[in-house]
Amino acid sequence: MTALHDRSAGAVIIRRDITARKLQEKRLRIAAIAFESDEGRMITDTQGRILQVN
Repeated sequence: MTALHDRSAGAVIIRRDITARKLQEKRLRIAAIAFESDEGRMITDTQGRILQVN
Protein backbone atom coordinates (compact mmCIF):
# COMPACT_ATOMS: atom_id res chain seq x y z
CA MET A 1 0.00 0.00 0.00
CA THR A 2 1.27 3.44 -0.83
CA ALA A 3 -0.07 6.81 0.18
CA LEU A 4 -1.52 9.08 -2.45
CA HIS A 5 -1.79 12.74 -1.48
CA ASP A 6 -1.26 11.87 2.20
CA ARG A 7 -4.29 9.56 2.25
CA SER A 8 -4.53 5.89 3.03
CA ALA A 9 -4.34 3.71 -0.01
CA GLY A 10 -5.92 0.62 1.54
CA ALA A 11 -7.11 -1.16 4.62
CA VAL A 12 -6.42 -4.37 6.47
CA ILE A 13 -9.40 -6.31 7.76
CA ILE A 14 -9.12 -9.26 10.12
CA ARG A 15 -12.14 -11.48 10.72
CA ARG A 16 -12.53 -14.39 13.10
CA ASP A 17 -15.41 -16.79 13.53
CA ILE A 18 -16.25 -16.65 17.24
CA THR A 19 -19.42 -18.74 17.02
CA ALA A 20 -17.99 -21.67 18.98
CA ARG A 21 -16.57 -19.39 21.67
CA LYS A 22 -19.89 -17.56 22.12
CA LEU A 23 -21.76 -20.88 22.35
CA GLN A 24 -19.34 -22.13 25.01
CA GLU A 25 -19.73 -18.87 26.96
CA LYS A 26 -23.51 -19.28 26.85
CA ARG A 27 -23.24 -22.87 28.09
CA LEU A 28 -20.98 -21.77 30.94
CA ARG A 29 -23.42 -19.03 31.99
CA ILE A 30 -26.31 -21.52 32.01
CA ALA A 31 -24.24 -24.03 34.00
CA ALA A 32 -23.31 -21.36 36.55
CA ILE A 33 -26.95 -20.36 37.01
CA ALA A 34 -27.98 -24.00 37.42
CA PHE A 35 -25.18 -24.65 39.92
CA GLU A 36 -26.22 -21.67 42.06
CA SER A 37 -29.92 -22.57 41.97
CA ASP A 38 -31.61 -24.02 45.05
CA GLU A 39 -34.24 -25.68 42.86
CA GLY A 40 -33.72 -29.01 41.15
CA ARG A 41 -34.03 -29.29 37.41
CA MET A 42 -33.55 -31.88 34.72
CA ILE A 43 -33.10 -31.36 31.00
CA THR A 44 -34.06 -34.13 28.58
CA ASP A 45 -33.96 -34.47 24.83
CA THR A 46 -36.98 -35.24 22.65
CA GLN A 47 -36.54 -39.00 23.27
CA GLY A 48 -36.63 -38.51 27.04
CA ARG A 49 -32.92 -39.10 27.58
CA ILE A 50 -31.52 -37.11 30.48
CA LEU A 51 -29.00 -34.55 29.27
CA GLN A 52 -28.36 -32.54 32.42
CA VAL A 53 -29.36 -32.54 36.10
CA ASN A 54 -28.37 -30.18 38.88
